[in-house]
Amino acid sequence: MGGNPDFPKAARETGAELHAVARGGIGARLVDLARERSYADGAVRIAPSVRDRFPDLTLPFLSPPEGGPDAPYLCVAAARLAVAETGSVLISEPAGPANPDLAETCVCLVRGSDVVPSLDDAIAFLEREAVERTLPGDPALVTGPSRTGDIEQVMAIGVHGPKSLVVLLVEDA
Repeated sequence: MGGNPDFPKAARETGAELHAVARGGIGARLVDLARERSYADGAVRIAPSVRDRFPDLTLPFLSPPEGGPDAPYLCVAAARLAVAETGSVLISEPAGPANPDLAETCVCLVRGSDVVPSLDDAIAFLEREAVERTLPGDPALVTGPSRTGDIEQVMAIGVHGPKSLVVLLVEDA
């Protein structure tokens, strides 16, 4: 697998769950993750980045998204890159019903070759993307599940983003 060997350890230290997966095993792993967390097919939303970054991927979720905007769902997104130094993933999605920021659980697909060593490398990537105007939405550097400590000085998880971040580190073909 390509990428930086420090990324899995750093990602786990942020509170993210990490699984290495072969490209051909993505669909089955997503089904397992959804079932383990009791999400029905209609509660799994696929972000546009998945089709952009993995165009040949066949996903087993046939039901259209169900529930209103407040219904809990699992969002599957594809990272533009990941940062080994911090265990972060860079997600850039256009507005729409499959929003990783609003999902209860975000599953992020990361190609091994898309792992960069440092935040400096991620900033350089973003600078290039900004000049070329190739980001489909506002970029978000996600480091583990959402956390905040501003409510009565008590740590709360999932207030400003997903309660759970799962990273699937996809082997390069």
